[in-house]
Amino acid sequence: MKNKKLLYLLGVLAVVALIGFAFASGGKNFQGSLQSPFTTNTTKTPGPAQPVPPSLSNLSVVTYPNNPLKISFKYTLTSSNQAGGFVNASVGVAAAGGATVKSWFSQPAAKGTNQIDWDTKNNQGNLSQAGAYTFKISLPNQNPLQANFALLGPPPPPLGPPPAPCLQGVTQPAPPPIPQPQANILNVTVDSSTPVSQQFTAGSTNQKVLVLKLTNNDSKDLFLKKIRFTVTDINLGNVDIAISHASRGTGPSPQAPIVMGLPMVWLDNGNNPGYVEWVNNNPLDPNNPYIKKGATLYEFLYVNFTSSSQQQVSGLDPQFELGDLQVTDVNGNSAFVYNGGAVGNQMVVYNTRPAFSVSLDSPCGASAGSQGMRIFKFDVAADNNTADPAINKVILKSIKLTTTKAGVSVNNVKIYPVVPVNHDYDNNATYATACVPDQAKTQWFCTLNQTSGTNEVIEGMTNSYIVRADVGSSSGSYNTLVTSISSPGSINQPGDVLWSDDVTPSIGWVSQFLSAYPILTFGANSGIFAP
Repeated sequence: MKNKKLLYLLGVLAVVALIGFAFASGGKNFQGSLQSPFTTNTTKTPGPAQPVPPSLSNLSVVTYPNNPLKISFKYTLTSSNQAGGFVNASVGVAAAGGATVKSWFSQPAAKGTNQIDWDTKNNQGNLSQAGAYTFKISLPNQNPLQANFALLGPPPPPLGPPPAPCLQGVTQPAPPPIPQPQANILNVTVDSSTPVSQQFTAGSTNQKVLVLKLTNNDSKDLFLKKIRFTVTDINLGNVDIAISHASRGTGPSPQAPIVMGLPMVWLDNGNNPGYVEWVNNNPLDPNNPYIKKGATLYEFLYVNFTSSSQQQVSGLDPQFELGDLQVTDVNGNSAFVYNGGAVGNQMVVYNTRPAFSVSLDSPCGASAGSQGMRIFKFDVAADNNTADPAINKVILKSIKLTTTKAGVSVNNVKIYPVVPVNHDYDNNATYATACVPDQAKTQWFCTLNQTSGTNEVIEGMTNSYIVRADVGSSSGSYNTLVTSISSPGSINQPGDVLWSDDVTPSIGWVSQFLSAYPILTFGANSGIFAP
């Protein structure tokens, strides 16, 4: 034990002597290292290389011309150090004003090319309107990658949304009856499903213009040997009304034919506007329509209108009729003589035409009266004249609004346009249309503001229009307001909307029926009641 202590002491003295010698030499000649006899000299091993953070690049937007309700976003992820080879990215679509339209939180992305498909629906599940949008994608602690794109929006809307609990449903009135000729063996009449005062777009194809009802009162089956259709222009007489082809359909119901023939060229025998006919001399031919005894057969006429790029057709008003009908029995003997009289309704052809509908986000349900509140929103779509390379448009001139009130007052009605792309002029006085009321303040006559062409709807596009007013509710506990174009439940009259296709100067909007209008309900004493 004493020997171990002596060795330890000698070791300490040797270290002290070496230190003293180093300081005495000024440290210049000292080389090597000092090491305690009780320590171990170790070499430090370098750690693993730091990971390269993932990054995004090559962002692109893919649109589908044949499917405007789909857009794809493609991007490249350069690396991924997450478990499973994925990294979470924050993804979203913003409108031009910056408001978030659609969000995908924690979207998994793998290294390489990734794709996100968007059905153009917002976070509420509604289709996004046409306009300018920005797609953004970002990784944690990194600046977002973004790309701008234009959304064409949904196809032109149908004639009004399906009724909702707060919508006032109305029933379309029946068209007036058409005087019909009678016969003993075969009754030939124009069916009520024939379009009434229909407006067609130039270049449109397969348009139903006439439906005939043929009822066999004979004791034997009858065969249609020949059927001819003719057309005339109501205002100009026998002129070329620009029809290229016609098709004929047959069926037991007026809803739709079950047999359709091939399109036939509309013929011109020197007596414009010509005719189209089908002849079958073999009554036993299975393609020859026959009418069983006591049964009814419906004949449909569909036509193709000539494009406005080929001929000036705007404003022409054709009327189609049954020109000739030859009927035989099974032996080929004539069984019926047609004396005329089956005449359809007047049609009109324009370069394009408007379709009105109640916007899906039109105000509806419980509300509170206020100044300048939204009371109605409607959409106007212009039919696409695909055969014409020129840009056609609907020019809105005036609209008549009706406010059906119960316990509320309506004042200071104005219309504001929302025009694609990225032009929302709601509450912008420059683009406002001030409407003039009648004495009862139930009808409002609105001459559309033309600033920057906001009253023009380009073919294939849809404009929206927001109606605002000062609304006050009286003391009643359940007060209502319905805002509509024309009167709810009626077929629109020519004076309800005036428009132009930029060729025909003033056109009345007729025979379009909106099935439902939104109802606003109010409690007692909200807003300023000023009848």
